[in-house]
This record gives sequence, structure tokens and C-alpha cells, in this order.
Amino acid sequence: VADSAGTTVRKLTGPGAKGLHRVVWDLQPREPHERIGSAEWGDQPEFAAPGRYTVTLTAGEHAPIKQPLDVRHLPGTRIADR
Repeated sequence: VADSAGTTVRKLTGPGAKGLHRVVWDLQPREPHERIGSAEWGDQPEFAAPGRYTVTLTAGEHAPIKQPLDVRHLPGTRIADR
């Protein structure tokens, strides 16, 4: 998952076996091992900033597939200054 500047914000991996699988991005920009012990605003996790992202799927020897993804904030919620 890359932000609008093309910077990778999260890398997800599937099981690596043939078949139909699901990979879910929890909208958190850092890897789980990087989030342990980090301070979070109001005991809430840090989520990816609203904006346009690009999701790239690579599978085996096939050409990568890219798809845009718009992340929006929930109306009435606070957006932290970044």
C-alpha cells in the first residue's frame, strides 16, 4: 500500500499458497511490531491519513495489479495533525 507520493506505508503478505485468499489492511500505517509500545492519542490506534493510496497486488510470476484506494475520515471524528 503506497500513499499519493508513492511511499510504501504498509506491506501485507498472504499465505503464499495457490487458491483464493483474503488479505486485510487494518488502515494502520506501521507494521504491528513497530506499533508495540508506541504512544497513541487517547488510547486509540493511529490510522492512515485520509487521502488516495495505491494498492499493488503481486502473485507469482504474474504482472503486478495496481488499484487506487480512497481513505476517508469518519465524519465527526478528529484528524490528528501530521
